[in-house]
Amino acid sequence: MAIITAKAVEKTHKSGVHALKGVNLELDAGQRLSLLGPNGAGKSTLVRILTGLSRRDGGVLEVNGLDPSSHPRSLQEQIGVVLQEDCLDPLSTPKSLLFFQCQLFGMGKGQARHRAQERLHDFGLQAHQEKKVGHLSGGLRRRLHCALALLHAPTILFLDEPSVGLDPESRQDLWTSLDQVLQSMGTALILTTHSMEEAQHSTQDVVLLVDGQVGYKGSIQSFLQGAQGLEQRYLDWMNEWKECNT
Repeated sequence: MAIITAKAVEKTHKSGVHALKGVNLELDAGQRLSLLGPNGAGKSTLVRILTGLSRRDGGVLEVNGLDPSSHPRSLQEQIGVVLQEDCLDPLSTPKSLLFFQCQLFGMGKGQARHRAQERLHDFGLQAHQEKKVGHLSGGLRRRLHCALALLHAPTILFLDEPSVGLDPESRQDLWTSLDQVLQSMGTALILTTHSMEEAQHSTQDVVLLVDGQVGYKGSIQSFLQGAQGLEQRYLDWMNEWKECNT
């Protein structure tokens, strides 16, 4: 069952840049999809529209049965979003941030304390729960961002470049936790990343955006066409696309 249906979605920025040109997209419950493409392809614009942070100019869009433009607040109570920007309060602790966020979702104090401890455990943050956020490493802060986004068991998680700046061990720890939590909740995933290794490891399907258009959508396995790695196949595909569109 589709939980995201986008048909002919259009967006032109005030600068005149035509960012999205008739984008069609579907995401099923529990599906894991990578949104790939070069800088300026429209990935961030599309995610902002899907999450209700920006309005589209045309087309039809439903996320969890809601139009993000008409019901952004209701939608944001049902989804989780982890942006690349780090906006955590450096003077707060992971425990206090998670507890406060639980209360914002309407949980009572007892439930909020229990849920906060669950996420601290899920993301390996229990030993750091009383530390100031400003004293945490980049990897721990990234885990905390994900824990906050998954507090309310959202139907969809939007992840924007989750492992940028992380060392290999921290990246592995983050994805080990994410894989377990997403699977236990049945939460769908839309991942935007420039790491082909991350996309191939963490998702099964891919949408390639180029110049505001969907150039390819389908399974990663089908896209590979026998190639060993996603990065080389992606580069070959981009060269083929440029040759056909110049």
